[in-house]
Amino acid sequence: MNPAFERLPKKKKQQIINACMEEFAENGFENTSTNKIIERAEISKGLLFHYFKNKKTLYLYLLERSARLVSEQVFDDLEAEPEKDFFERIKKVAILKMNFFSKHPNEYHILINGFFNTPKELEKDITVLYEKLYKQIMQFNANQLFDYLNEAQIRTGLTKEFVLEYVLNVMDQFNRGLLQQYKGKEEDLLEDFNPLLNRLEQYIDILKYGVYART
Repeated sequence: MNPAFERLPKKKKQQIINACMEEFAENGFENTSTNKIIERAEISKGLLFHYFKNKKTLYLYLLERSARLVSEQVFDDLEAEPEKDFFERIKKVAILKMNFFSKHPNEYHILINGFFNTPKELEKDITVLYEKLYKQIMQFNANQLFDYLNEAQIRTGLTKEFVLEYVLNVMDQFNRGLLQQYKGKEEDLLEDFNPLLNRLEQYIDILKYGVYART
C-alpha cells in the first residue's frame, strides 16, 4: 500500500474503504470487480492501484484491517467488563465479537471468506498474515485474561501459563469447527448466534472442570 493512501482526508479514505469492503463482502475475492470498486469509490483505476499495488494487496489490507478492528473493539469493551471469572470472560469475548459482527457484517464476511474460505491463490499470503495476527491476538488475550485465572482454584500440577495457552488454543479450534459447520450458511450464524453460545457453554464446562480442582 502506498503511504499516500494513509495521508488522504479521513472522509475520502473511508469512502474508498467502504466501497472496497462492500464489494469484497458481497462477491468474495475472485468475483469482485475493481471496476465496480472505482465506480462506488468515485476514483480512477489508476489511482486505486497507486494506493494499492493490485487487487490482492487491497484484499489483504482490508482483511488485516478488519481483524484488527474487531480485536481492538472487543478488548476495549472487555477492559470495562466487571466480570472477574476467567471462564466467564472467555464467554464474554465470544459475545462481544458476535455483537460487533452483527453491527459490521462486511467485516464479518471478509474475515470468514479470507481466513476460513480462503481463495486458493491467496493461501500462502493469508497463512503468513494469520500467523502474524494470531501471535498478536494471543498476546492480547493473555494481557486481558491471565490475571483473572485464579491460581488457587487450578488443579495441582498445572500452571496459569499452561492453562491460558491450552484454553485459548481450544477456543481457536472451537471457532474453526463452528465455522466449518456453518460453511455456506454463515449468514445464519450472524442472524442468530444462540447456537454458538449454547455450544460454547458446553466447551467452557468441560474446560473449567478439567482445569479447576473439584470442591
